[in-house]
Amino acid sequence: MRKTTSKRWALLVGLAVLLLGLAVAAGCGGSDEEPAAPATTEAPPEETEVPPEETEAPPEETEAPPEETVEEPDPVAEAAEAIAFIEGQPSEIPITEPLAALPEGATVAYMQCGVPECAYLAPGFQAAADALGVKLVVIKAGSTAQTIAAAFDSAIQKGVDAILVPALDPITWPKQLEEIKAKDIKVVIWTVPTQEEGLHAASYLTAADYARVATIMANYVIAKSGGAANVVYYRSPEFMVFNDAADAFVATITEKCPGCTIETQDAPVATIGTELPGQVVSYIQRKPETNWVAMAFGSMMIGVPEALEAAGLAENIGSISQAGGPVNYQYIQAGKQTADVTLDYPFFTWMAMDAVARALAGQEIPIVEMDNGLWTSQAPIQILTQPDITFDVNQMWVAYPDFQEYFKGLWGVGG
Repeated sequence: MRKTTSKRWALLVGLAVLLLGLAVAAGCGGSDEEPAAPATTEAPPEETEVPPEETEAPPEETEAPPEETVEEPDPVAEAAEAIAFIEGQPSEIPITEPLAALPEGATVAYMQCGVPECAYLAPGFQAAADALGVKLVVIKAGSTAQTIAAAFDSAIQKGVDAILVPALDPITWPKQLEEIKAKDIKVVIWTVPTQEEGLHAASYLTAADYARVATIMANYVIAKSGGAANVVYYRSPEFMVFNDAADAFVATITEKCPGCTIETQDAPVATIGTELPGQVVSYIQRKPETNWVAMAFGSMMIGVPEALEAAGLAENIGSISQAGGPVNYQYIQAGKQTADVTLDYPFFTWMAMDAVARALAGQEIPIVEMDNGLWTSQAPIQILTQPDITFDVNQMWVAYPDFQEYFKGLWGVGG
């Protein structure tokens, strides 16, 4: 019996071990299958990341139409439009109020600067002074600080009642300015950068005016060159009023004409008509791509066309200036200069003398807005090209042939 019992016990133990082994095996097998389930549940997040990428495409498609409809600006057309208003005749004279009282017995000094443009004005001032019945004293001021200061000393010593000042910046005669203010001498000034409000009886042709004219010049060059101008712009450092003009010219060419180039050069007054023509030739020889020459004012062009012809460089070179005179008119008529943005000097002299008379009478001086027709700070201007030279080139261009009679009517001095 014990042997049988022992065998049975051994059999039960063996069976228990077998069952235990199977249980362990089953547990190990179950752990191999369970990791697969998480793998299958992680796949959908990977698939759900694709749709956001697909939803970003429509915005890219909606941006395309505006890019297709953008039109490139046409610098030539824009420049032509910008100068169209000044290629015609000036508007009506905007000075209409009669003079309150004649400046009888007054003496007026004209401080004539050292460039031809100032000499152009003297005859007109004399004619206007004669019509008003005042005495005109012409004092040559030159172009240096010493000669300018001496000229103002002379005017003060002569006991003048008013002074006409062209292109002579007050920073060169500060001592004299204080004495002029103390004596209540009326000052009508133009073509200077320092024009403080209330400092003078009237201030014309400001830095802003010349910047506007320079912009007109630049637009003309762009339009006439077909947007392919390589320009050199000359200015005289003695006249700081043209600094803004140079900046405006450069900015217009740079910003509006991607196919153009621009450089500026300084030319002192003493080089005008002497060294400057040769300097222009040398510049173009160094930079043969240059096809336009621009001058800050008309007399800077003196001798340049002849020098270019002598050097065999005149062909295909365009040229433009502003406020030119008879020499420029002759060049334009002969086809040696392309254009000049011309100022009506004769009218300007009578307008300035009108301002003197009104200042002496204690009357308000009319100020014309810059954008009034073809006016720029009370001076009529126009682009003159060869077809416009239908007048005597030895005389100054006039916008209003009957301007003298017009002013005489305002002054009440008859015919």
